[in-house]
Amino acid sequence: MASLKGNLLTGIVFLFLAVGITFWGWRLFGDVAPRPISTGGLQADLTLQGIELRNGQNGTLEWTLKAKQAEYDTSKEAIALQDPRITYFGRSGEAPLLMQASQGEVMRGDNRARLWPDVTAVSGDVLVEAREMEYLGTEKMIVLTGEVVMNRPGTRITANKAELDIEG
Repeated sequence: MASLKGNLLTGIVFLFLAVGITFWGWRLFGDVAPRPISTGGLQADLTLQGIELRNGQNGTLEWTLKAKQAEYDTSKEAIALQDPRITYFGRSGEAPLLMQASQGEVMRGDNRARLWPDVTAVSGDVLVEAREMEYLGTEKMIVLTGEVVMNRPGTRITANKAELDIEG
């Protein structure tokens, strides 16, 4: 009987200690408010930081999208991106296509994406720079505009517009 009273007393002491530590932790850390996030003027319904999206079909990865921040506006079905980086994997055996810029936007309803103002695209030993890139998902086409410059060893091509058929 004495050991039962001792175990009960020990349990009650531990319970009071747990409640005391919880109360102390709540008082110490409970007033810490989350840091506000700037939405850059977008009326965002959802803001995410450090995102990575992956898309594939039939067990094959088609593309990944990484961004420092994404803001989703449901009324426009638009996702604004900060520092987006898109990797398109294409056909087996080909070098992936990596595209990045300071800003971007994905229009879900239209199956389109746009990167700007300092687009860089790299695939193998080919480097393409432009002011803007638009991905047309329905057409499986990438359109680069604004001082497009393509560099590869021994070749430099400049144009106002370049179109890439990513399925062809």
